[in-house]
Amino acid sequence: MIAAANCDAERWIWKSYKLVRLYIMQDYKAYQPAIIKELASAHLKLYFSFNGWTTRSGKHALTSICVYHLNCEGRVVNYLIALLEQLGRYIGINYA
Repeated sequence: MIAAANCDAERWIWKSYKLVRLYIMQDYKAYQPAIIKELASAHLKLYFSFNGWTTRSGKHALTSICVYHLNCEGRVVNYLIALLEQLGRYIGINYA
């Protein structure tokens, strides 16, 4: 069906969730040195935030850790520095 809509589009569709995860992890690791350098050169405070999500079924939970700061141009920039998978729902005992 996708090939009928655009014959070139089919080759860009992910074949499995494992390939999506592999691509995301490679991209994350490629940007890590630049983000570390940027955060190390920050002149003002770093602000961290945490957020949690659970799937509707309650079987999977994710916790994100983000950092915010002002760059040298005075703009607020933010980075996702971790996206952790929790066991079960995101309740206090799973964070401990």
